[in-house]
Amino acid sequence: MESFDLTKTAESNETGFSIIELMITFVISGFLFAAMTTFMVHQQKEAARLTQSMARLDFNRTMIDALARGTACTGMLATRSPSNFNPASLPSVDLTGYQFVPLNTSPGAPKIVSVEAGLEQISPMSPLLKAQSIHLKNFTCVNTPCTAASSQFFASLTVTYQPINTVALQPSEFKVVVDTIPLGGGLRQISSCSQTRVLRFTISLATLNQFHIGSPLLCSTLFGASVEQYMHLMSACSRWCTSGCASADPTISGCQAVLPGQGYTTGFTAECNPFTNETFCNCST
Repeated sequence: MESFDLTKTAESNETGFSIIELMITFVISGFLFAAMTTFMVHQQKEAARLTQSMARLDFNRTMIDALARGTACTGMLATRSPSNFNPASLPSVDLTGYQFVPLNTSPGAPKIVSVEAGLEQISPMSPLLKAQSIHLKNFTCVNTPCTAASSQFFASLTVTYQPINTVALQPSEFKVVVDTIPLGGGLRQISSCSQTRVLRFTISLATLNQFHIGSPLLCSTLFGASVEQYMHLMSACSRWCTSGCASADPTISGCQAVLPGQGYTTGFTAECNPFTNETFCNCST
């Protein structure tokens, strides 16, 4: 009759249970690791998206501020000479081939945006945000009806971006007024262009804080400011320039009191002076 070693059987069972427990631990750890990896990848994508959005906002701010001075757009024309078009072809005119937009018309002026190889980066906030093309398009006559003698036009200065990780970014568009001179044969040559009706205001933070709810606005160098602080400054300037504070309810307007705005269509902060605690708000129609 065959005998059984009960001690040995017990040891085998104990070993078996330990292996099963270890396998269960590995499976649970695998699920946790996969969940953490997915979360981290999502967070990295969100951080990258926010960085690109901030870089695009920074570029838009820089461009509008430069266009408000009236020289950046005119300086751009020298990179594509001549800039001719036929008004009879409106609104389908789309002028491309511009290489960069300089800060002003001075020779050797810094470039705000460039599509030249190796120089496409347009914001220090993100090395990945790069320009792909610079257009003047969507022409319409300032004075209607539009005739062959029309010399002044509205147009869109459009900057397209290189895709990031195969994701196409929304182009930036800036409304400009284009002045032209006749060339004969129905053609006109662009002589200058500037931002449409942009006004720059110097506003104390004490005033601007009334158009903001929460911790007081801080005035630091733009790149030294936090993302949250930068967005608060942008929002407060926008409220000051546009419709103001229709209600003191912070959940509706984010304002401290019922205050009127200046009635412009858009507004944004151009820069902030930490020495005088003043910010520059650009308002445009």
